Amino acid sequence: VTGDEVEATKPIKVVLAYYCDGAELGSSDGPLRLVALGSEGLITEGHYWIKSVVKIEIRQSVQEWALTLNGSVVEEMNRITFTTHAQTKYSANWTDDDSQVWTGIPLTALLGRVDDSDSKTFNQTIAEQGYTVMVIASDGYSIELNSTFISQNENILVANALDDSALPEKYWPLRLVGSDLEKSQMIRNIAEIQIIY
Repeated sequence: VTGDEVEATKPIKVVLAYYCDGAELGSSDGPLRLVALGSEGLITEGHYWIKSVVKIEIRQSVQEWALTLNGSVVEEMNRITFTTHAQTKYSANWTDDDSQVWTGIPLTALLGRVDDSDSKTFNQTIAEQGYTVMVIASDGYSIELNSTFISQNENILVANALDDSALPEKYWPLRLVGSDLEKSQMIRNIAEIQIIY
């Protein structure tokens, strides 16, 4: 065993299991568990092994997208990564004047991934020194915001959901929203966020 990644030469099957080694799954894993099995005995990633399954829901297919974060480093953040962060530790929301709830990630959290070599935190010191943040739509339209304005306003977020659903086509995949923005700054169809030092 080397720990090196190996490509499967035979299909891996995703199975809803209720038995393991001839016995019912215990309460810590079951009553049902989604598992990825193959005849070659390869180890599969743990996030495919879902414990305590109680419901399987078939959803409409999702179109993939990526957000380019361009600063001192460049990151291509795909839909799955963005959505995971928007549903966990970076989750933020804003309710507009029509009582619609926009959900996403604070702009400062996204900038913090590329504003310096530490991708875990927003660098307040660099932001206070001043730089320009350009938010660019897929058609090339863009807006510019000053880093000091952004650092003083936690109510600016990049939304990927509206009322718990994917954004409608006119905003998709991402829209800049928040109580600290003018309507003209709420750019939609975001493809890239760029820091200009």
